Amino acid sequence: MTTYEYHHNPPSLWGWFSGQGDPVLATSRLTVILSTIVIFSAGILGFTALRDLFISIGLFHPILGYLFPILFDAAEIAFAVSALNAQLQGEEDGFAWSMVVLFTLLGILANIAHAIFAGVSGHINSGQVVLAVIFTSLFPLSVALVTHNLKNSIKRQIKRNAAIKTLIHMMDDIRQAKSQLDILAAQQAQTEAERSALAEQKAQLEQEISALKKERRAAKRGTQGSGEANYTEPSPDSERQAYDILAEQVRQGKRNQEINGTQLGREIGTSASFGRRLKNRLLPQVRQDLDIPEPEPSSNGSKPTN
Repeated sequence: MTTYEYHHNPPSLWGWFSGQGDPVLATSRLTVILSTIVIFSAGILGFTALRDLFISIGLFHPILGYLFPILFDAAEIAFAVSALNAQLQGEEDGFAWSMVVLFTLLGILANIAHAIFAGVSGHINSGQVVLAVIFTSLFPLSVALVTHNLKNSIKRQIKRNAAIKTLIHMMDDIRQAKSQLDILAAQQAQTEAERSALAEQKAQLEQEISALKKERRAAKRGTQGSGEANYTEPSPDSERQAYDILAEQVRQGKRNQEINGTQLGREIGTSASFGRRLKNRLLPQVRQDLDIPEPEPSSNGSKPTN
């Protein structure tokens, strides 16, 4: 039941006594009610007996007789509450407990004294004295025992309320932890998505790098293809034809009119670069075969050009 419903639709008397279906709350309320009735009844009965005893002493004004019974009952209850307070704080108050026992015994003695004095003074006979001694001593004893039982009931209720509060706090902590866990899960999912995107970007970059490397190698091969990369070994016929042309030139001793590599390539039907390579490779062999020395370097220290 919410606070609004409680104030605008208060429970019935039976609903209050039944604790709205909570047996622990119902029995706790019933214990408090019955304990109050017992303490109130025993207090009134003991109050009357002790007031009569105080007035019978005759030392004080009769109006002060109302204070004498309060001294016993109030002191007994006060020390019982003090002992409960100490226990709720995790301590033991031995003095308070001893005072509860002491004032209970004093209350019993006072009620016994009242019964004996009534018998001695002739207000009651001997049989009544025996009954009065037995049953009037129950007044302070009832207050002590019921107060102690009420104290235990209050302790249990306080512990139960504390356990409920602890459970509520734990449930709040669980809800907060679950909320934080959901947030972390969302962050993890976002991180995983970002990681997947980065992995895709990495794979794409690796592909682009691989393609660039292939293009670079192809470009490098293309650059070399214009020179040595496209070089192929000459056929025996082409090499023989070039050898004969160079040998003829060497025999005639036409050093100044010696065929160059471009012309040689044209003569055998190949490219100029191919002709130059053939000349550079075959000319020393031709001179060696014909036993013709290498030409002297020119005045600037360089050999004749090919």
